[in-house]
Order: sequence, then structure tokens, then C-alpha cells
Amino acid sequence: MKKYEVIPQVYVFKDLFSDEDLSKLMQAIENTKNVVDNDNKITPIESMLYNVHGDATNVLDPESPIDPWVTWYTFGEKSSFANKPTPDNINNEYNKFLYEFKEKLFSKIEECFEEYKKDWIGSGSWPVYVDDWSLGGRLNYGKIEILQHYYTPEQKFSITFHTDSHEHREQEPGDKHVATVTFYVNDDYEGGEIEFLNENDKSLVTYKPKKGDLTIFPSGLPFWHSAKSVISGKRKLFLRLFILWSHDGSNEWKQGLEIYGEEKWKEMSREKIQDQISNGEMDRQVLYSHEIPQDLSYGISIIVEEDKRTYVDGREM
Repeated sequence: MKKYEVIPQVYVFKDLFSDEDLSKLMQAIENTKNVVDNDNKITPIESMLYNVHGDATNVLDPESPIDPWVTWYTFGEKSSFANKPTPDNINNEYNKFLYEFKEKLFSKIEECFEEYKKDWIGSGSWPVYVDDWSLGGRLNYGKIEILQHYYTPEQKFSITFHTDSHEHREQEPGDKHVATVTFYVNDDYEGGEIEFLNENDKSLVTYKPKKGDLTIFPSGLPFWHSAKSVISGKRKLFLRLFILWSHDGSNEWKQGLEIYGEEKWKEMSREKIQDQISNGEMDRQVLYSHEIPQDLSYGISIIVEEDKRTYVDGREM
């Protein structure tokens, strides 16, 4: 296993699986694909307002380790590894491989996260409410999601600059995203780079993942990141897992419930979020010195000079 620091607190771990395993993983996931109904897409703004994440995946095949595929906002399609034990008897060779790979991947994620924690826990940017970094207590793994980006050559980004932790809801009780783990299944496509913005020094790193790369970085501020559009080649397929903190809710949230009641307090919260969206607070748009800012729905504009841009090609590392 090798590791590479893209920017402080953003690590790439490499050489975790063989090419044979990665090729078989791609084939096994392809074998699970079903026809997706694209008529019920949830937009990112609807997600921000109502804390929903599109259609929920649901187990249909009792033997399959993969939930049925559904729409993933307007970005693409998604599935996930089902939360169920491995059956005693598995007839399908692809299903058998996926159960085995799931266990191996969890083991690799834990190994990488322990290595990551040695360098950054106690010194990095983290939510103030996280006071215990041992997994199994309030800190836990979420589901392993399987994500596919649509081909969108007509637009610059599949996902514009954002954070994963939903800061606008950090005071509410529930599972909060602390760290984001992404595992890239393939790289035989053009585009699809990940960009990390450092808002403090106005610098930008563009990272092209190599198949098999695993990234770990904080889910919250100041780690703005985007995914550039896939413009040709194979579809971009990757796995994602969030490391979560079970939050009781802030004192301010609890006080608001007592004063206004649940229905009124949640309505007030949605109004505040709508204002934040309208003011561009929820996203960032990166511009170069010669570009003109777009409307605020794309986020607050950050100007990045040419000498503050870096390209890192994971395929050549």
C-alpha cells in the first residue's frame, strides 16, 4: 500500500487490489445493472431543503449483495451494497465475488483510515462535536454506495464545488458525515477529474483518479470539491462510503424545538436553507481571472490565478 497527499488532509491510497480483482469487480457490478426510471429525479436543491437523497435502494434479490439501481439526483445512477449477511449457499459466481470483495474493501478502508488518523486526528479541520475517533461508538461506517456518473460532455461539471457534510443541517440530530472515502473502479474515460479548492489561499488541485485509488478526506469545510464531467470513454464507476458521527443535535436546535415546536422549527430551518441557497452559500464556483461570474445559484465565486492551479495524474503516480 502506498499513500500520496494531494493537499493537506486529502490522501490517496494506492495498490490495494490487483488488476484482476478490479476487472472482475467491474464485470460483477455490470452484471447487477437494471433499467432505471429517470422520471423521478430528486434535484440537489430539493435534497438541501428536505434532507432527502433520491430514491432509496431496496433489496429485491435475496441472494444479491447489491441493491437495485436508482437515480442519483441529476448526476447519474446509484446502488449500494446491501446490509445483510453472506448467504450460506451462493449460486451466482459474480454474487459470490461481490460478497468477498465487500469484506476485503471494508478491511482495506479500516487499514487506510487508521493510517490516515495517525497523521491528521488532533491536528486537522474536523467538526467540534467529534470527541472520540474509535469506530464502533458514535463513529461508524455508512453503507458502501456504488455510483455512476452520466455522460455530460455539454457541461463542465457532473457535480459543482460542494462539501459532503451538509453544514446547513449540522445542528440537527442524526448521522453527520465526518470523512469521505471514495474508491475508483475504473479510469478508462476522458474527464471525470476531482478538483479540490483551498478557499483560504485561492488554489486549486485537479486530480485524475487511477482505477483502484482510494481517497480519504474530511467531509466538511473547508474541503470544497467537485467532479468534472465525463465526456467520452467508459462510464465512470466508483464506490463511496461516509464515516459518520451519531449526533444528538446542538443546544440551539434543542432550544428551538422547545420554543417553536417541531413543525414550526423545521419550517424556519427550511426558510434559512433557502436563503443560503439563494445567496450562493451552499456551493462555490471557481473562476479564472478572465472569466465572468455566473448567477449565485452556482455558488460564491472564487478567483483562482493560473499559477495557483495544479494537475495531478493518479495514473502516472
